[in-house]
Amino acid sequence: MIHHFLSAARSATEHLEQIAENTAFTWLPAKATLTISILAFIAGVISTIYTICTFISQKKTERNTGLLNMSEQRRLLIEMIRHLYRNMVVSYSIAVKMKAKNFMAYPSEEHLKKMSVELGDIHLNLFYRSDKEHQEINKFYMEVRNYNMELDVICDHFRNPYIDTETKERDLRTLCFKCDYLTMRIITILNLVVWGENQATQNCFQEARDIIEKEIKEKNSMPGIAYTKNFKPYDNQNSFYAKELFANDTENFLNGFNENVNHECGTNSEGAEKIHMITLRQR
Repeated sequence: MIHHFLSAARSATEHLEQIAENTAFTWLPAKATLTISILAFIAGVISTIYTICTFISQKKTERNTGLLNMSEQRRLLIEMIRHLYRNMVVSYSIAVKMKAKNFMAYPSEEHLKKMSVELGDIHLNLFYRSDKEHQEINKFYMEVRNYNMELDVICDHFRNPYIDTETKERDLRTLCFKCDYLTMRIITILNLVVWGENQATQNCFQEARDIIEKEIKEKNSMPGIAYTKNFKPYDNQNSFYAKELFANDTENFLNGFNENVNHECGTNSEGAEKIHMITLRQR
């Protein structure tokens, strides 16, 4: 991009020099000559800006064209599964820390804001082949938007000292449930739209398991100090993760998940809390 910018700048400079030569009318008054020079300069600047904008637009078009194929859409959906798994770890870790402080502290807003799911690069509506697929895609979009909206509402609840503990506990359950549920929905979409109904569900399951297992190992090997307090481990045997996705290896999955939570509740290599808690103002 810098190369194109410099080329455009050089071109504009040459253009200005040529205009200056052509407009060097010595017989004109000084003010008229100055006015023409200023107009020529403005024209050159506009030309340069137009060239830069055109280049940026071309690059965006190239990027978007690269996204508009099924292989890239599948990769983005699998990456979304990884993101939702991390969200679930963070959600359960937030629950552990809020309960340890008797709900008199809440997580810094950044932790919840980073959990939102972006749909900007997801263009599944370009690939549906039937009304059923179209309906499922639109339903999925709506569910993701609802999840993002719930994150904003829950963030407001957590930092509000007038919201009761029962409501906040419900919010914590919602956070974990939605990560689990949306993972199931992504696999449904992958089966229906990407692989086709005749393909085995195990195709999607294996990809999802692989990226989650990789995430578990990476996060458990990161430097830092694990949480030193005891907490009730996550043991929902009816979750999609435990009952379906890791049905043949539920115990190892739950152990890995809880180890992730243990690390997430602890501190990083610099000794700072990974999930920063803010003391709730007294009512």
